[in-house]
Amino acid sequence: MVLPKCISRIDGTNIYIGNAYAAKTKSILEQCGITAIVNVGAGKCQYPESISYLKVSLKDSPDDTTRFIDLMPRVCIFIDMHIATRGVVLVHCRGGISRSPAVVAAYLAYSQGLSVQEAFGNVRQARPTARGGHFEGAVEVFMKRHLTQGASRRRE
Repeated sequence: MVLPKCISRIDGTNIYIGNAYAAKTKSILEQCGITAIVNVGAGKCQYPESISYLKVSLKDSPDDTTRFIDLMPRVCIFIDMHIATRGVVLVHCRGGISRSPAVVAAYLAYSQGLSVQEAFGNVRQARPTARGGHFEGAVEVFMKRHLTQGASRRRE
C-alpha cells in the first residue's frame, strides 16, 4: 500500500506516525485501518464516534520534557490496549517530526525491549523526517525509570 507523505507505518507493527493532516483526513485513516489515535497536542479529535482517542497535551518545547516522561506510562497503556486487540494506532502531532516520533520511539523501546537508539532508528527508517529533538533525552530518562521500576517490581 502506498501511503501519502503525511503518514508512515513502523515496519512490523500496527503503529503509524503522522501529522495533523493525516489525523483529520478520513480517507487516510480508513486506508490505514486506524482504530485508535494518540493526539499529541495537535488540535481536536475529529472522529470520536468511530475512533478511540487519547489526547496528550504536550508542547514542542524543552520545557515539556518532564511532562513527556510523566505522560508516557499512560500513552504506553493506551497503545498496548489497542495493539492487544489487533487495533491500529496512529500517533500524531502537528508536523509528525518531533513529538509523535519521540512518543513512538519511547513506546517501541518500552514494548519491544529496544535501546533508545534502536527505537529511534526504526522510527527514522519509517519516517526519515523524524527527529526526537529535545525529547530524545526524555525518552532515555523514561526508559531508565521504566527499567528501574520494572526491576524493583520483579524483586517483590
